Amino acid sequence: MKLRKKIIVKNYKRVEPRHDFLKYFRVVRYWVAKNYDLTYPELEMLLFLYSETLFSDRDIKKFQRIMHWDAKRFNKLIDEDWIVLWRENTRTEKALYNLSFKGKKLMAEVYKKLNMEQEISTDPRQNKVFSKDAGYMDRGYQRMIKEMNEAVKRARME
Repeated sequence: MKLRKKIIVKNYKRVEPRHDFLKYFRVVRYWVAKNYDLTYPELEMLLFLYSETLFSDRDIKKFQRIMHWDAKRFNKLIDEDWIVLWRENTRTEKALYNLSFKGKKLMAEVYKKLNMEQEISTDPRQNKVFSKDAGYMDRGYQRMIKEMNEAVKRARME
């Protein structure tokens, strides 16, 4: 005699999350890394500094304490024009910095993409993830970018 397994289906209620803007964070992070040559810690640094009006090297060092050590990170962000000097160091005043126009523009784009307000381009001229010589990882992210773009379109229609 064969015993049958009894399948029990429970009904449940699921409350939709109020905030879902980090769902595609990994996809956006990959897009930033691929197209702007920024590492994950550099992106985190720019995200932290985006809301700061002006900041000193002390503010940057404070945030860097929770990141893996990279003595060149701050200078790289300055050299590549993500951060600009706002005020020179003097005897009475310390140097102050600000995100450059380029940095502010990228962070605004990142937020728009995470808030599902803007799609990620699938044009290979604007997005290196879609280049002709895309590797295995790029092809995986291509699928996720297309899925994300569909979600952005649906969010706009609601």
